[in-house]
Amino acid sequence: MKNIIKVSMILLLICGNTLPAVAVEDKKTNVTYVTETEIAVNEKIRAAGKVTGTKTTKVKSGTTVLWSVTVTGTFEYDGSQINPSWAFQEFGIYGSSIITWIGPVNITPDNLKDFADVGLEIKSNYMVNFICEFFDQQPPNMRIAYLRQRLLVMIFREILTEYGVKTKREGDDIFVDDRKLSISIASISLSSAKIHFALNLEDKGTPSDVETIGLYDIEIDEKQIFNENNLLDLINETANRFIDELETIENDISKTKVLG
Repeated sequence: MKNIIKVSMILLLICGNTLPAVAVEDKKTNVTYVTETEIAVNEKIRAAGKVTGTKTTKVKSGTTVLWSVTVTGTFEYDGSQINPSWAFQEFGIYGSSIITWIGPVNITPDNLKDFADVGLEIKSNYMVNFICEFFDQQPPNMRIAYLRQRLLVMIFREILTEYGVKTKREGDDIFVDDRKLSISIASISLSSAKIHFALNLEDKGTPSDVETIGLYDIEIDEKQIFNENNLLDLINETANRFIDELETIENDISKTKVLG
């Protein structure tokens, strides 16, 4: 299964090395303008896996910077990322995949997949996002998609328990101190099954009619449990356990004698 499922941190795809410089020669003035696009990421943001970066475009004459433009952006989940083959179209990732990142969530009405959510606000300033896509079932099966979604949710809940955090699960939602920590949806297309699972980082920017909590808000004996120093470990542990569980299921299927 590990050959089928790829764990891909979008941070590694977006916040890589400086892009190659492009040289353009102006024959009229005999000046060569060099345009460099650089991506700078705050170390704390990098450690947390947050997809927030600053792109600076510089135009130089020799070593002299003539002008520069800086744009800062954050990758937002708006619901379109659950569309089929999104990982391939955006990042060139083939096959089944799990992509994780940290960013705001603001699902637009046209991207809502749950009929029960129509007319509701689903948003948060910052969430840990997991997008899973599976091509191993053809045709895709909605029931299996939801079973895998519940498996992912329960694995994360299991990890929280190991940190000493008391939780409650209602369907695919996780609650801490009766406050909503997570959101999730599963669906299928003609070609693949998709899962979106996300967890608030802080109780900020969420709908006013829902009591919410973030990972950074969780405390035991007045001690903060999760922070920027251990958040990436939490994300990786969740993804790796999910992959291991799927691999174990595949192995069990291959070694089990059928009845009859």
